Amino acid sequence: MAVGGVVIALDRDKCRHITADLGRFPAYVARQWRIPSKNPTEGLIRWKLNPAQRRVELAIAHIPRKMPIRIAVLKYRQCGMSTYACGKMQHGCMYHPGVVGLTIADKLDLPEQWLRRGRMWLDQIRPKFLIPHIQASNFREMWFDKIGSRYFISSAEAKTPGVGATLHLFHGSECALWLHPGEIERQTWQGIPTVGGSMVLLESTGEALGDWWWRLWTDAKAGRNDFEAIFLSWLIQDEYRMPADDILDLTKAEQELVALGADREQIAWRRWKIRNDLGGSEDSFANQFPHTPGDILMARGPHRKVSPRREPSDSNPGFPQRSCLKG
Repeated sequence: MAVGGVVIALDRDKCRHITADLGRFPAYVARQWRIPSKNPTEGLIRWKLNPAQRRVELAIAHIPRKMPIRIAVLKYRQCGMSTYACGKMQHGCMYHPGVVGLTIADKLDLPEQWLRRGRMWLDQIRPKFLIPHIQASNFREMWFDKIGSRYFISSAEAKTPGVGATLHLFHGSECALWLHPGEIERQTWQGIPTVGGSMVLLESTGEALGDWWWRLWTDAKAGRNDFEAIFLSWLIQDEYRMPADDILDLTKAEQELVALGADREQIAWRRWKIRNDLGGSEDSFANQFPHTPGDILMARGPHRKVSPRREPSDSNPGFPQRSCLKG
């Protein structure tokens, strides 16, 4: 088999096992990559896709192979979506010849941080011959020279990053906070072919500068464009729970959450978060940890929202088994 441009002699069973892992992103990252645990005592842990990540992986797996992948994810905070999307881009570039991927972050300091994490993932791969040869790795790109693939990470503050390049995989992180989203849409996206396996994956919380993100997401939800609109409720996050011994009576808002499937431990976590991290503001919680799209309406200061129609959340995160590049 050929890995990273190098031909390796393996017995048939071992070759089949390695090939299967390389082509299945959830299985690959669970075996190869580690990420920091939210529990500081655990250090780096094996990357098992969480419910939010599995929900998006499932949506990608269900798109027909001959169709371009276009996904818009409206999310809650700290769901691991940027980590998932960066891993998806890097994996696609590492093992598919001639692929160019680009991630655009909302902040200027994130590209260097995320590329540092990508290099850490490369160092974790075992056996070592599965690491594709890399000619260059700096603060803005990884160049896998023997297979002719590149993965760039830029910042939306660059205004029109990626202009002039033919892109196959594109990830926009916290795109509701981009300073010049229209320019990126008009300039950068024109280099993305509309063929099967090409991917545009946009993900953002509800905080927004202007209404570009809301228009794109609500248009996708209404079927006015070909993006698949995904809403992620905080209720699917496993660790958002606390002991609920003191939860006796529920407020009207908490009763609504229970009707949507929340348990008492999740109600306890919500109360703690509002009291200690959000200055007692239920509106701030609803904006950052929504359980329906309609919760994301509580803008303050320069952040302005366009009110979406109130809808129930997606409820089934699923268990996907397919790669993002499907050509």
